[in-house]
Amino acid sequence: MSATSYPYNLLSSPEVVIDTAVAVAVTFNGNGKNINVWAGSQAPYKGLISIINTTVAGGTPTLTAQLQLQDPTSSQWVNVPGAVTTSITTVTQTLLYVYPGTIETANVRISFSLPSRIRFVYTIGGAGPSYNFTNTLILVP
Repeated sequence: MSATSYPYNLLSSPEVVIDTAVAVAVTFNGNGKNINVWAGSQAPYKGLISIINTTVAGGTPTLTAQLQLQDPTSSQWVNVPGAVTTSITTVTQTLLYVYPGTIETANVRISFSLPSRIRFVYTIGGAGPSYNFTNTLILVP
């Protein structure tokens, strides 16, 4: 498998979830939706593609998005190692690909099988930080 190939057919029943759709400028840190990846028409989902679209609304902000899983025993949220974007500082589209068996690339492609509950945590920093952004998640069977 080449570094650009995917181990599944993306058109074979993915489910799209709009995690965060922010129409106004965001200047704070926060959590995205709690998503049950073991529910839905094609569940359980093994992986995801996160597509983050950003618009800088003011200042010189930075934005990172970190994937977390929920520990089923303690209900605490834990970072998925490596499943974090690089610092986003411009108007851009950033992809994060998580799927078991993929060839890993730091902050872009992570080999990991999704647990039952996930969410993204967003951290905004920089000088006068203000962002408009969306994170569209494509859950992949």
